[in-house]
Amino acid sequence: MADDEGKHEGQYDSPLTEIGIRQAKNIAEILKSYDFDLIISSPLKRALQTAEVISKTLNIKIEVNDLFKERDNGILAGLTFEEAEIKYPEPKNQSIYRNFPCESGENEIQLNPRALLCINSILKRKPGKYLIVAHGKILNAIIKQILKMPIGNLNNSAIFKLKDTGYIEMDYYIEKDLWVFNKMENRIKIFMDSTMFFQMVVEQRKNDEFRNKYDDKLKSFIKTKYKSLLYERKYNGVYGWIVGYGEPPKKHLDVLLLTNKEYSLGDIIEIKIIGVFLRNDHDNKFIALEKERDENDFSELKEKDKNMLLRLYPNIRDGEGWFGKEKALRLLIV
Repeated sequence: MADDEGKHEGQYDSPLTEIGIRQAKNIAEILKSYDFDLIISSPLKRALQTAEVISKTLNIKIEVNDLFKERDNGILAGLTFEEAEIKYPEPKNQSIYRNFPCESGENEIQLNPRALLCINSILKRKPGKYLIVAHGKILNAIIKQILKMPIGNLNNSAIFKLKDTGYIEMDYYIEKDLWVFNKMENRIKIFMDSTMFFQMVVEQRKNDEFRNKYDDKLKSFIKTKYKSLLYERKYNGVYGWIVGYGEPPKKHLDVLLLTNKEYSLGDIIEIKIIGVFLRNDHDNKFIALEKERDENDFSELKEKDKNMLLRLYPNIRDGEGWFGKEKALRLLIV
């Protein structure tokens, strides 16, 4: 919810939104193939609610552990980005020893020992399969410790970024003190073999002659004077962006939904991704269907739907082209 409110999150204890709950249900379906012994969760609402959804689906107990809380961002927690920028502008020179404003929160030197304690709390347990439900910055610190990476200069340190409900699968071999990160291809296969749904926001309706612009401050759409390329090229679907990957005017992911239904601007639709059009300028266009549709890949589309899409980009340059579900999911998951 903090993302929707435009607030600094950290240990600000915001609950999951309706979209977040649906994302938790999606990941729970994917995790059915695992035989976990226990779920270990951060006590913060957004993590614990995710853990509860997974627990209900998989029938696994939850243990709450404060060590797995998100990095403490001190006085910034719950402030809007605008408030924080005015009251506590970031210093030009970052340091691993620097606390958050008013000497609050955890600096890097304080966070990383907690990450080691997180790892130790897992390794003290009997051998088994454990699912950790936590947060980006503490998980990032844990991975760095597993890889024995120095904390180092902030500008040169690695960042391991997980999207909402993203996950990493790894094994630990105690006799060799060895961590093994399972290959990304294995995770791709899990997504390929699972019923994985996303959400999109409708930005352009069927037969909208002019482009709509999203105002992120007003949270509304404004009709522009610019003709829609989709309209001119007789695209009879809706257009928007994928939830959870940014929103206009900032960086986001565009999606074309092939549908016979009528939708309104701002509608949130559950979709499945079946393909992508790769562009040289990286302004890729994902292809989607409503989740109840039978087709599961670009290659399975009816000829009339394929032809409608092909009309959108008649002049394909080197390196560009239409690709199916696997390529699209790789772009979304990696």
